[in-house]
Formats: sequence, C-alpha cells, structure tokens
Amino acid sequence: MSGPKGKEENINMKIRVFEIAVAFAFITNGNAQNTDVKIDGDTARLRVVYDFSQNNYLNKSLSRADTMALDIGDRLSVFYDMTVPNKTIDKFIKPEQIKSLSIEYTRSDDLENIIIGKNEYQHNVFKLDNYISTKTYKNREQNRVYTLDQNQANGEDISIFLSEDLLPQQWVIGSDTCRVLGYPCHKATTKFRGREYDAYFTQELPVNDGPWKLYGLPGLILEAKTSDGIFHVKAIGIQKIKNTPIDISYGKNTEICKELNQFYKFIRNKRNSYLIEDKGNVIIYEKPLSKDIIFMEEENKD
Repeated sequence: MSGPKGKEENINMKIRVFEIAVAFAFITNGNAQNTDVKIDGDTARLRVVYDFSQNNYLNKSLSRADTMALDIGDRLSVFYDMTVPNKTIDKFIKPEQIKSLSIEYTRSDDLENIIIGKNEYQHNVFKLDNYISTKTYKNREQNRVYTLDQNQANGEDISIFLSEDLLPQQWVIGSDTCRVLGYPCHKATTKFRGREYDAYFTQELPVNDGPWKLYGLPGLILEAKTSDGIFHVKAIGIQKIKNTPIDISYGKNTEICKELNQFYKFIRNKRNSYLIEDKGNVIIYEKPLSKDIIFMEEENKD
C-alpha cells in the first residue's frame, strides 16, 4: 500500500507528463522561447488572414485546413498559424482531472485504428500537434527568407532555423482577372521548386508580398494555388494593425540549417501525438510522421 510519499510522487508524475503534453501542444504566437539570437525586427502595419488547405489525395488523413496570417511591415513579414492559442491542451483537460496517465509509441497504421475506435466509443481525443508549427519570415529588401519550426518537448526548445537567399519568383502576368475580398486581382503564374503556382494579386494594395515564400508581384497576393490541386491559400480578411512586432529570432538550443533538405529531414523526424481521455484516464499516443507527407516545395528542386 503506497504511503504519502508514493501518492506525492504519483501526483508529481501526472503533472510532469501533463506539462510535457502542454509543451508538445503549445507554441507562443510571439518569439521563440529562451531567445538568444535576434536576426532582425520590424513593426507590422497590415495583417492578411488566409484560409489554407492541403488536400492529400493519396492519404486523406494528411489533408488539413488551417487559418493562417501574414503580418506585413515596411521591410519584413511573417506567415504563421494564428489559431495556435486556441489549440492548446489546457483548454481540453486540467491536471487535477487526471486519474492515470501513460505514453505509448505506435506505428502509423496502428494509431489510425486506435483513433477511429476511441471516437466510436465517444472518448475525448485531442491532437497535440494540431497546428502548423512553422513560421516563414521574408525580408523583401534583402531578398532573404527565414523559416523557423519552433517546438517544445520535455520543456526544451527543439526548434530549427533556416536562412535562405531567395530572389522573388519569376512571374508571368496573364490577362485573367477576378475579385478577392472585393479587390480587383490579376492572375500570375510561376514555377517554384518543383511546383507550378497560380496567384491572384491586387495593385490596390501595392505591397510586394504574399503568403508563405511567395512574393515579387506589383501588389499583394491574395490567393495562390498549386496546379496539382494540393495546396490552396485564399485571403478571407484584411486589417490594419499597430504595435505588433515582427522579430526574427531563435532560442539557444535551436539547430541552424545550412540547406533546405536538412530542414525537411528534421520535419520528417518529428512525431504526431494524440491525447485520449476517458473519465480522467489519459493515454498519449505518439507515432512518427508519415513518409508520405507533402511539402509546398519539393526537396532537391531549384
């Protein structure tokens, strides 16, 4: 029979594992934790909110829809998942509600079957990494793009940072027009790192910027999609903002990448995590990311 010390250790264990789960699930919407290095900074004046969708026709479980934001300053911009604060685990379950907790590692196929079964029995299922953890920064003056994938595990920053000299894409502006959010837009096409993109930009917002790594047109890109139908991003709102910093920085434990392939190797080594709760009994299931994951840019492509 366990005494007070055993009970205390059990409580501490549950709280500690819960903290680990929170760390998996939470990325601040601002700077990296334990920031040691700051590359550049600016103040955002305009925010564009986009619907972002990824349609994986070969594996529907890898399809997703997210709400992204592009904060634009005089020199810099940042493209990020703006819904992160609403996807943290502390909105799902509190430490004091946990009666038992364990972590299990599974294969991809096994986990899919587990999730289906738990949903059928109406257990609570929370995907711990249900956000896009990558932020994309652009310095339009210097033609540089920075990518930060910021994660926390066991309370430690396991982020990775990539800096690229990246000239604007070579666009061909066509005669097709449309309206997005009431703005008249012209169509432009380009080939970029293994994919063909159709974009719609408006000269009524004369900002040389756009979602993700896309830029280089005489106006803001409000919609972009790949010709294969996998990726689609479309503006759903625009607002003026102030006193919103854009800080390109990373923490002391961040791994610095020298090339794109190194960055994607890190991403592929990450794990998907699910938390399943039933009457206070919690199991965290982890699986490796699928090797079939699709990126907006293909590796080994110029």
